Amino acid sequence: KTGHSHASAVASLAADSGAGRLILVHADPQKTDDDPIGLPAIQKIFPNTVLAEDLMEIQF
Repeated sequence: KTGHSHASAVASLAADSGAGRLILVHADPQKTDDDPIGLPAIQKIFPNTVLAEDLMEIQF
């Protein structure tokens, strides 16, 4: 309903496609806790997952 993918589905896609890492963005701004997406659960599906931060630099 929001037009966004669930993080678990994206993690499964990353695992199935052989991606090297997954950097998630657009977490729910209304969540005020330190883990707005449930990162540990996502990392069980695809371990090399991080939540992007403002001004984060990504080396390729």
